[in-house]
Amino acid sequence: GELVDDLALNFLFTSKTDFSETETRSTGPKCRSRPARIVTFALITQLCMLSATNYERLVFYLDRLHSEKQKQLTSWLYHPSSNDKDASGFVGINNLGATCYMNSLLQQLYSIPTFRYGILEAQPIIDDGKIQESKESTMLTELKYLFAFLQESVMKAYD
Repeated sequence: GELVDDLALNFLFTSKTDFSETETRSTGPKCRSRPARIVTFALITQLCMLSATNYERLVFYLDRLHSEKQKQLTSWLYHPSSNDKDASGFVGINNLGATCYMNSLLQQLYSIPTFRYGILEAQPIIDDGKIQESKESTMLTELKYLFAFLQESVMKAYD
């Protein structure tokens, strides 16, 4: 029973009700690739064929997920997949008003693997056992956040 719940709740689907109140966005299901999802669906199918309890738990969860999504779609006119990462695997940067040139430069720098990994692996400057707080250090930290988001995100764009 718990395995079916875990596979459905965490590996194939996500639901807003599954997150704590402090969580502001979904990281998406753990199984994102087609082969991983096929294997996971096959496993759930076998578990449900072996146990009526597993089948009932899955039906209950899917019914709850479906009714929740219907409420979200009708009350907010929002479709969850509208913010999903593109099939190409690339993540964009939202234009915040006349930032398109800077965004394109950042995306070009990100697309250079040695530059990207250099930024992601860079360590802050430590002076007398304390992390040095400077404009350069803050900019490096923010650039690391941006590159990490572009690399790991399941969202369509960084904002």
